[in-house]
Amino acid sequence: MMSSRSFFSLILLIFLSCLLASTNAQEGTECSASLPCKVGCCSKFGFCGFGADSECDPGGFGKDYVNKTACPLNVCCSKHGFCGTTEEFCGNKKVSRPSCTVDKSSKFKRVVGYYETWSASRSCNRFYPEQIPRGVYSHINIAFASINPTTFEIVPAKKEDLEMYKRVSALKAKDPNLKVLIAVGGWTFNDPGPTATTFSDIARSASAQKKFFDSTIKMLETYDLDGIDLDWEYPEADDRSGRPEDFANFPKFMKSLKAALKKYEVSITLPASYWYLQHFDLKALSPHVDFFNMMTYDFHGVWDKPNEFVGPYLNSHTNLTEIKGGLDLLWRNGVDKDKVTLGLAFYGRGFIASSSSCMSPGCTYESGTYAQACSAEVGVALNSEIDQLVSEQGAKATLNKDAAVKIVTWGGNNWLTFDDEETLRLKADYARSLCLGGVMVWAISHDTRAGKYSMALSRVAPRLFTSEMATEEDDGYVTDVEEHKQCRWTNCDENCPSDWTRMMRSGPGAGKNEYMVNGAGCGGRGEHKLCCPPGNKPTCGWYKHNNGDCDSGKSCPSGYKEIGSNNEYCHTQGGGFSPIRSYQAACCSVETDNMKLYSQCDWSAKIASSTWPSCEKATCGSDVIAFSGDGSGDAMCWGAWYKGGMEDSKKNKYCCDQPEEDKKWKDCEWQGMTDWTDEDTGLKFCDPSCSGGLTMVAMEHTGCSGGGARARCCKPGWTTSTTRYENSEDEYFESHIKLFMSNPVCSSNIFFGNPLKARDERSVSYSNGLLSI
Repeated sequence: MMSSRSFFSLILLIFLSCLLASTNAQEGTECSASLPCKVGCCSKFGFCGFGADSECDPGGFGKDYVNKTACPLNVCCSKHGFCGTTEEFCGNKKVSRPSCTVDKSSKFKRVVGYYETWSASRSCNRFYPEQIPRGVYSHINIAFASINPTTFEIVPAKKEDLEMYKRVSALKAKDPNLKVLIAVGGWTFNDPGPTATTFSDIARSASAQKKFFDSTIKMLETYDLDGIDLDWEYPEADDRSGRPEDFANFPKFMKSLKAALKKYEVSITLPASYWYLQHFDLKALSPHVDFFNMMTYDFHGVWDKPNEFVGPYLNSHTNLTEIKGGLDLLWRNGVDKDKVTLGLAFYGRGFIASSSSCMSPGCTYESGTYAQACSAEVGVALNSEIDQLVSEQGAKATLNKDAAVKIVTWGGNNWLTFDDEETLRLKADYARSLCLGGVMVWAISHDTRAGKYSMALSRVAPRLFTSEMATEEDDGYVTDVEEHKQCRWTNCDENCPSDWTRMMRSGPGAGKNEYMVNGAGCGGRGEHKLCCPPGNKPTCGWYKHNNGDCDSGKSCPSGYKEIGSNNEYCHTQGGGFSPIRSYQAACCSVETDNMKLYSQCDWSAKIASSTWPSCEKATCGSDVIAFSGDGSGDAMCWGAWYKGGMEDSKKNKYCCDQPEEDKKWKDCEWQGMTDWTDEDTGLKFCDPSCSGGLTMVAMEHTGCSGGGARARCCKPGWTTSTTRYENSEDEYFESHIKLFMSNPVCSSNIFFGNPLKARDERSVSYSNGLLSI
């Protein structure tokens, strides 16, 4: 959507450039052969002026010596025949502005927001219709539909937009007071190309109008839309493919459009610059529109730099001072204040200042700020990007109250202005002070995913008619949380879960089709089976028996971890009647996801230069998941057989380096101390079982005088989150492929690119220096 910009300083500069240095020149507008004009030429009637180059007649010039007898838009004609609004042109004359008592809690009849259909396909910070907060906007304008330049029928800019029409319109189901309009045109629509003169062609032809009206009504009915917003940028302007007849034709076109659409709403956009607004017959247009959307932003940008009449000076594109001047043009022409909607921006414009020592408005700049990743345009940042930039750069936004903008600087000489809740309030309060009918935003789709700035707008400029408080809408995204299950031993004599795989044994001593099993702690009542969840499988084996001289896990291959132990058939440690047996270690490779949590852990007695079974010598500074005198099962430490048990410091420690909160063993506890005690002997039996799908990481025989063991049971707390749009993008892509294949024609799409970028690349070489957006 195209906008406007500052507009009157040029007039004064033209005037000054024409001054003649003459000490004895005539000071007034009357002149003679002996009294030459100080400014301009002396006519045969004895009046000073510039001949036919004068814009207007202040009185006495005559129509043959001026372009127009009166200034467009009822601006002031200076005594030298030029049009403007400043004191040099108007003297003491002031514009009569409407006024109201400012009640900061008052609501607006209209809160209009534009939604860009292409925002759903941006490279990042995509924005979907379902993210628009509910209850904020009274009107949502879908930008942009196009017009077939041959048939004059309204058409989507691209076929895929039809789905967006449906999705935006569907928002009304949850917000019955919401109206959805289709916006037609935009800045690029009038760029050189097939549609450059389409609006002008329709405005001059009754038959073309009928085709446009009929197709518009069909589109509104088909997609449950409530009206049309016409964005003609701009009639009559020769630099925008306009024709002189557009000034008179546009109101007639709008009168016919409003009559044809009957119940549907009709709005048009207006520039805030004199240069373009002079081509709008506001008085003739007003009766045939429901409201005007005033584009009071983009007053400044990188296009200023090559323009000798504006220049490369730091200034805000949403400067309140210039907004006031733009609105004054409406009051000069009797526009109903209730029909005026004040434009606001959800994006900022930035510059790289010439010097880091001069970073205030009025200082010079060299270029626009570097393009951001999502907006992809030099000198522009969406509000969602500005939030990211402020966070990443540690920058702080400061208030320029006069301009009603926030200024952000970073990296030495980057300078950017934008609007947040505080400055949106200042602008909304100004709109209230003029009794305006509403405010408008370009564009909703520049907001953050959570709709931060729309929600801010709802607080400073609430809409009048709403059935509920503004709320953050379901943003259209869902977060898929994937739980990464880990391989685990079953409880004694249990089977693997139905969709899991029972692991085979590999490595030294492995028999054909031999499974990984461990009877440790089961006391002859079955055995633990090693099972892994669906997915890639690790490689596991027992290391090593060595004809009874078990090596207690010392030969676990590199890249493997000990996950269990068994001392059956192993010799005692030290020989004789020692209660300590060496053990075989169950070791598995840990490169697969289902072994990742094991990969972060190890037993301290192995870490500390193989101190086992002297476990008290081994310590670890990481998270201790378990203290166990029996380690991973049957890896008994010295002293573990004592009836009274042993201190934790003397036990083996299961040490884990778990820096990520969502990738660690969690909620570990000892289970398996049953209520089963032999009444005759008083011996207590234990069952090394874990409940609720928890994973056994260690065993402890202490306290189990009758046999068995307790189990250290942990929750495998590894999850990853993936955020996606709730409608599968694969399905979305597939639907577009099918749509294309139904009519496989590639056509030029004037809306495919960034419309902001298209504006900034326009020519700035106008001979008269007047340029606005």
